[in-house]
Amino acid sequence: MAGPLLTKDVHDALLAGATEVSLDLGRSRTIVEPARDGWAWQGRRFPYMEACKDRTIYYWTGDAFEPVQRFSRSLIKLVPTEWGPPTFEIDGIKMLPTAKVSPYEDAKHKVGLIQPRGKAILDTCGGLG
Repeated sequence: MAGPLLTKDVHDALLAGATEVSLDLGRSRTIVEPARDGWAWQGRRFPYMEACKDRTIYYWTGDAFEPVQRFSRSLIKLVPTEWGPPTFEIDGIKMLPTAKVSPYEDAKHKVGLIQPRGKAILDTCGGLG
């Protein structure tokens, strides 16, 4: 069973006592049980976070919620979008044009440019690299 993914909007809804939220970036909705010191989902208890930043996705490590990000020479971060599916940012630069179009529509447009005519497309996740 995969752990929950939280955004600030979802965390704020949990703090407000919501009983139905999305814990998978908008792909589905699920029932949670809010309590004063945390919330329960699928028989497991989770704490409220002390600080939950906007434009950040958090995953459950088994002990706490941590941002989906990595820092080596650059900050690479998974960022929620208004469209549902997230995008990556490298040092604050979005890897997809999600300000004006959903990641799904962007991919559909790009595949349409090469006109595969019934062939399969393999996305190797090369991004801008």
